[in-house]
Amino acid sequence: MVTTCAYVDATDPDRCAPDAEVAVPGEPAAILPAANDDADVQCALAVRSVEARFGSTLVPVADSAAGTSCVFVEPERQLQLMFSLSYGKVVDDTNGTPVTVAGHPGYATTDPTSVTYDLSTATTLDGEGTVTLSVSTGPANEGELAPGTDTTAESVLADVLREHFS
Repeated sequence: MVTTCAYVDATDPDRCAPDAEVAVPGEPAAILPAANDDADVQCALAVRSVEARFGSTLVPVADSAAGTSCVFVEPERQLQLMFSLSYGKVVDDTNGTPVTVAGHPGYATTDPTSVTYDLSTATTLDGEGTVTLSVSTGPANEGELAPGTDTTAESVLADVLREHFS
């Protein structure tokens, strides 16, 4: 059986596992601790929106390397998404552009091959959590991201924030 971890770029295979479906806690205050402990919760937060916005070819992989996150990958390795929810205030450590998505402020950084959003789980920058979504070309793609990828990424984040943090 082929594991989806084979499609992930730059992760430790020993800390990668196919996503196991779990429930997201119903209360916003319980989501951050659950996601901090379980990469599968990270995946559960974003899986429906990623599928609706980017398509069903991207599958979630729980990644506990370098923190807990969910990586959405595809066999063609053309596109890769990394989604995470972590403790701490949003920090603009990459000289990003200020943005607001679904009433949640943060920063976005872009280049031809990637776009990254770091947004507060609160409606102010000093919230207790940060939602991060990075969309990048996959390891088999030597081109640039498709036009509109940033807008699609914002839509995923808006869905997640509205459903779980509003």
